[in-house]
Amino acid sequence: MGLGNGHIGQPLGFKAGFGEGGGFAPPSGDSLLPNALANHFYYDKLVVGNGGVEDFNTYYGVSLATFKTAINTAFDSLDSTGLTAKIKRWTPRIGSIANTQRLNAISELTTYDGTFSGGITYSTSGASYDGTNGYENTNFPQDDYNNYNDCGVSFKMFSSNFAASDGVIGVVQNGVYTMIQTHFSTTLFWTFWSAPDWLDNTAYSNGYWSYSRIGNTLYTYKDGVIVQSVAVGSIMLFQPDTLVVAARKVDGVNVSYSEVGLCQEVIHDGLTAQETEDLYDILLALDTSLGR
Repeated sequence: MGLGNGHIGQPLGFKAGFGEGGGFAPPSGDSLLPNALANHFYYDKLVVGNGGVEDFNTYYGVSLATFKTAINTAFDSLDSTGLTAKIKRWTPRIGSIANTQRLNAISELTTYDGTFSGGITYSTSGASYDGTNGYENTNFPQDDYNNYNDCGVSFKMFSSNFAASDGVIGVVQNGVYTMIQTHFSTTLFWTFWSAPDWLDNTAYSNGYWSYSRIGNTLYTYKDGVIVQSVAVGSIMLFQPDTLVVAARKVDGVNVSYSEVGLCQEVIHDGLTAQETEDLYDILLALDTSLGR
């Protein structure tokens, strides 16, 4: 998804513009953020969201140079692996306040930025949802996926205490399932990717999970390694309902909430095995650099 032509005011006296090729031009003099999209995410989203203050490095106990370099490296790696164009929403949960953890790193200025509601706590690990009423609206409508046979989600889960029918990422509305959830079990992921299929009876644990539907097959990966593939029997059109984090709609009316800690949620196209491994390596490298 390319950057739009809109632009909000730059913090810290920087002036940004568009380069000759139409890409975003970084503020002059910042050699640590040469990647245009990394620069855009850092200055125009994170710093603005943090009240114009560049103190994210202090959250993680690293130097500001190390912090910026880690962000730039992640975006360079997404570009070099061809993943940038396949990602629609990525929330790396930077900082420990809601106003920075809700931001979509790959977007126009506000596209798919999240909206938090209910009981949620924020830390350097990410967002922890209370299981009572805490959730996040991703503001990503299901029908913004390319199509039902080319869609996926990935996430890092650092804590979990699921009850039956809790959701990790997704929504159920009008009989259309697009989610990762537990269902009738507190030890397994039961993955709904199209009604009436029940897929992926994989034992869950903390770590990096990735799900991709390509054609009529749903692939499950844990920490970049495939753990299951299942044929999907039914195909349905997406509805315009938005995906949510840590909650699911039940019968389109009631809501079930999850007690879960998450960071690094990614909404993306269906990814190949190599692309999934690449995404895992990139997210792991960023998290490692941030000490989480």
